[in-house]
Amino acid sequence: MPRIRRNTNEPGIRGLFRFRPETALPFNGLVEALLCGPGTLTRGDCSYAV
Repeated sequence: MPRIRRNTNEPGIRGLFRFRPETALPFNGLVEALLCGPGTLTRGDCSYAV
């Protein structure tokens, strides 16, 4: 299985955003559009921490 070597101990996607910070903004925009756009989720339901 391929692995991405990172210089951080942060788990999951947070570590990848520290590795390649330029990817965080577009990804957060996608999450915002998919989860927090018009729909049945409240703002609290779709909140995420990156």
